[in-house]
Amino acid sequence: MFLTFVVRRWTLLFRIVTAALVLLWIKQLSVRHHGKHDTLNNGLYLRKLRDDSLQSAEVHLKKPLVKKANMKLQGEKTKASKFLQYQRFRNKIQLIYEDILNWSRIVSDEELDPLLNRHHFAYHLRSGVCSDGSPDILTFVHSGCENFAKRQLIRKTWGSVKTFKGLSLRTVFMLGETRIQVLQKSLESESLLYGDMVQGNFGDAYKNLTYKHVMSLGWILKACQDVKLIVKVDDDTILNVHNLVDYFQNRAPKNNLLYCSVYYRQGPLRHNRTKWHVSQNEYPFMKFPNYCEGFGYVMSPDVARTLYKASGDARYFWVDDVYVTGILTLKVGLTLSDLTDGYSYRRDEHSNIGVNRAMFMSGVKNWQSMWNKIVPKQSSGVA
Repeated sequence: MFLTFVVRRWTLLFRIVTAALVLLWIKQLSVRHHGKHDTLNNGLYLRKLRDDSLQSAEVHLKKPLVKKANMKLQGEKTKASKFLQYQRFRNKIQLIYEDILNWSRIVSDEELDPLLNRHHFAYHLRSGVCSDGSPDILTFVHSGCENFAKRQLIRKTWGSVKTFKGLSLRTVFMLGETRIQVLQKSLESESLLYGDMVQGNFGDAYKNLTYKHVMSLGWILKACQDVKLIVKVDDDTILNVHNLVDYFQNRAPKNNLLYCSVYYRQGPLRHNRTKWHVSQNEYPFMKFPNYCEGFGYVMSPDVARTLYKASGDARYFWVDDVYVTGILTLKVGLTLSDLTDGYSYRRDEHSNIGVNRAMFMSGVKNWQSMWNKIVPKQSSGVA
C-alpha cells in the first residue's frame, strides 16, 4: 500500500514539473517572437527614414531648427519669385519703350514737320527779358492769348521778383497766334508795355501745345544763352520763388536736371468726353513713358538743349508733357527727378503740404492772399 501511494505521488509531481517546464518553454518562445517582431519593425522604420532622405533620429529632437530652416528657404523662394516677376515686368516695359521709340522715329524727309522737326519758328512778338544779359533763372509760362488776367496776377506776385539772394530772375510768357484782330492788337500793346511775351507762328490751340513747348526751348537757347536754370509753369500756377532759389543754390545739380512731379506708367484717356482724349491713331500704345506733370518743372540748360535737338526727328504728338518730358527723355536716356519734400507741389488750398514747403502751387483762388503767405519768408534780399 505504501509503495502504491509513493508511485502515485511521484507521478503527480512529475506531471506538475513537466507542465511547468512546458509553460516556461512556451513563454521563452513568445519572448523571442516579439523580439524578432520589434527588431523587424525597427529595421523597417530606419529603412523608411533612409528612403525618405530623412536624417537620423537626433534631428527630430531639433524640430524648431528644422522649421526655421524651412521658413528661411521659403523666404528665399518668395524673394526669388518676386525678383523674377520684377525682371519680367522690366522686360515687358522695355519692349513697350522700344515700340514707342520705333513709332516716334521719323525715317523720311516727307514726314518732317516744318515747325516741330525743322524748327522753322517765326515770332510775331519777341521779348527783351534777356536783352541786357541772361538772368540766372528764367521762367517761361504757357499762357493763352485771352489770359491777360492770369498774366497780370503773375506780374503782380511772383513774377515781380527780379532779384533774390543775389540771383537775377526773369519771366516770359509764351503764346501762339490768334485770328481775332482786336485780341492781337491788345497783345501787341501788352507786349510793348511789359516786354515779356513771345508769340509763335502757330494757332494758340490746346493741340498745338507741343509747338509752344518746343518753340519755348528754342527761343530761350538762342535769346538767353547764359541762363543757369530754366523753369516751366502754366499760367494758373504760383511759383514759390524762395523755395526755387533755395533748391537751385543747395540741391539742384548743374547738369542733367529735369525736376518735376513724375507720372509713372500712365496711359492715354480713350473716352472722347474729355479734352484729353487720345485716339488709337494718335497714340497706339496703352502706356506712356514716365513723364512730368505739366503745371511746372525745373531743368538745366543742357537738358533743354538736348531735348530741343532730339525733337528734330521725333514724330509729333500733341500732349506736350508726354512728348517733351516723356518721349524725348526716353529717346535721349534722361532720368526724371521726382519732387522731394520741401520742394514739392501743392495741388489746392486744402492740401496738407504747407505753403513754405511747396515750390509750385495750383488751384489757388486768392492769389494775393497766398502770395502774402510766401512773401514774409523771402523778405530779405527780394527786389
